[in-house]
Amino acid sequence: MRRLTTAAAAAAALSLVACSPDTADYKEEAEKYIESRGFSEEAQLLRFTDVECEEPDSTDEDESYTCQATSADGIRWEFDVEIVGDADLQVVLPPRRLSAAPTDSSISGDSAPETSAAGSTTSSASTTATVTTTTTTAA
Repeated sequence: MRRLTTAAAAAAALSLVACSPDTADYKEEAEKYIESRGFSEEAQLLRFTDVECEEPDSTDEDESYTCQATSADGIRWEFDVEIVGDADLQVVLPPRRLSAAPTDSSISGDSAPETSAAGSTTSSASTTATVTTTTTTAA
């Protein structure tokens, strides 16, 4: 079930359904989620590829880690990810822009998050996208 709701801070939430997910599960699920069509549609962003997340230091609630991804227009972005429950994570929006678009890019930047002159990312809307996925572990 997917839903969009207005919230004070923008975040995309994901639930991991597994027997005690470990740090590798959080890393892997964040990478899959950021690359998913559902994430880009719900967050109203371009599609992302080449997602690389660091593995969190622990599975404790409030643990934070980062992921980097390349948008369809060739810009590299960094996302903050937070563990928000026993098996839940949030991808905090908007992401931070790490690089400029390649000079030969034919895709306009209108679909990417807005950035200020200083290069920090800003957002004109706050939303929370919630998605539930199932993670299986080997027995």
